[in-house]
Amino acid sequence: MSPTADRHSRDPVATSTVSRMIGVVDAIVSARGDKPPPGSRRALYDARFAAAAVGMALLLIAIGVEHYWLRDLKFDDAWIHFRYARNLAQGKGFVYNDGERVLGSGGIAWNLILALLARATGPDALSGGVSLMNFAALVGCAAILYRALRVLVPPWVSLTITGFLLAQGPLPICSIGGMETTLLCLLYFATFFALLRERYVLAALAAGAAVCFRVESIALLGATALAAFLYRRRRFVLVLAIGSTLPALASLWAWVYFGSPIANSTIAKKVAYVVPPFAAVEVCFNALLALFRFDQLVPLPQHPGLTRWLGIVMWMVLIELGYFFLKKRSPPASLIVLQVLGALAFYTVTNPHLFVWYTCTFVPLATLLAVLGMLAIVRTVPGLRTRPYGSLVVLLAAISFLPLRATWWPFVPPDDARFSIWVPNAREHARTYQYVRIARWLNERSKPTDRVCISEIGAFGYHYRGPILDGLGLISPEVVPYHPVPDALRPNGLKGVIPPQVVRDFLPEFVVSLDVFAGAVFADPWFNEHYRLIGRWPWFGGPVSWRDVPPSVLDGREMRAYRRLDVPWVPR
Repeated sequence: MSPTADRHSRDPVATSTVSRMIGVVDAIVSARGDKPPPGSRRALYDARFAAAAVGMALLLIAIGVEHYWLRDLKFDDAWIHFRYARNLAQGKGFVYNDGERVLGSGGIAWNLILALLARATGPDALSGGVSLMNFAALVGCAAILYRALRVLVPPWVSLTITGFLLAQGPLPICSIGGMETTLLCLLYFATFFALLRERYVLAALAAGAAVCFRVESIALLGATALAAFLYRRRRFVLVLAIGSTLPALASLWAWVYFGSPIANSTIAKKVAYVVPPFAAVEVCFNALLALFRFDQLVPLPQHPGLTRWLGIVMWMVLIELGYFFLKKRSPPASLIVLQVLGALAFYTVTNPHLFVWYTCTFVPLATLLAVLGMLAIVRTVPGLRTRPYGSLVVLLAAISFLPLRATWWPFVPPDDARFSIWVPNAREHARTYQYVRIARWLNERSKPTDRVCISEIGAFGYHYRGPILDGLGLISPEVVPYHPVPDALRPNGLKGVIPPQVVRDFLPEFVVSLDVFAGAVFADPWFNEHYRLIGRWPWFGGPVSWRDVPPSVLDGREMRAYRRLDVPWVPR
């Protein structure tokens, strides 16, 4: 079926299925307003498009400004990629520590791209360069989404929906945070657009490249292969081969270079963190409910669990309706729902310690389907179905107001005291400011060969000039057997603490940590006999004192640095 087929054509199977599920008639598929009206009303559509274009321009300017303001405030994990990229750009190989071939980062493709960027910008400007690149990728996401949605809705609606998708959720937050998920979502949207146009080879190439960024994207590659099998079977083998080539090459190279296609960081996280059952899928649902807060539709303060499940069910219903809406217009493109369901299933089964950037593997596509599901609903409601697109925009504005405010307000730079710690890109990520300060301070008081044991190796590791002993084991496989740490030695299973025996056995010259990650080490009598406290700092070390900085972060209040007693002190 061609994606540009008449939108009023009917599919009895899909229509009857939707009708049975939600008790509506074929109005869910066909309604007035599907096509731009002729004559004098065209001017109204032109005005709406102009307003949407101005709104999109202002949004992109705001996102660009935010990328610039927060160019030095990245997620701690982003700096791990940066150090790999810097070493690769400087000819030291794909390593975190010089001479140690350990894959401590799963995004091989991302590290290679960062290495090219590091070669162009230099190490000091890499963080700002990543902000610029991610912003450009977000603009690319907007362009592809707009072009794709134009196949389904009028141009002004396409532009408006694109704006809502880019303005909230984990995608802009992780883009500003310096993660690979912006390029990942660019590939997701490119796959979606290619399937809409029935360009199966191009879709497979984009989906295969996405697998090289995050393995969870294998579901999207499977969806692309299934689309070719169902709707262009004679090209199925070619599509499967094209889609599998890049992931196969990346895995083979990792196997040869590192000795395993599985990242050591993946193994270390699975061993070190003790995650409660179904905690990952709970985080997934939280990510959805933070975007569209359907759990607040029915005020039942006495039954928060019930309202939560009502919100989750609402999300699932909208995703399903969006799938049927899309299936009516482009059956191949509707299979993107498999990426949403596949990622949720993957996290449910594997139950990892789920960080915010993981949710980019399903939230943007789930949101797209949910918005299309909303459009399907407003087409069936009396009084709204005559103007479904205007009704959809009003509905989106109403349910997005609070999430948008939480994401962007106050709109000031971090060197302004009015900046809030509760901005999503700040919060616990603001601790990286202090890690950078400590690393630079220690560089002046240590030798380039002095090894530091630390449990958070991102911002500190990038700015420290010497080798790192990772207390969690992400880039130090020799530490993994010391995990998991007994419950008595850490606050909970989600805290990646340094095992005291690691310090005893490997004798690093320095130990640096936020107190919550090394409480057992700091309290160890042997440690206090062999190491001396040389510095302590509050957890927050930002450019100015923000108005609402809490006394602790992740249950930690201060950072400390210790030096082994027999290590000579290097004067400044």
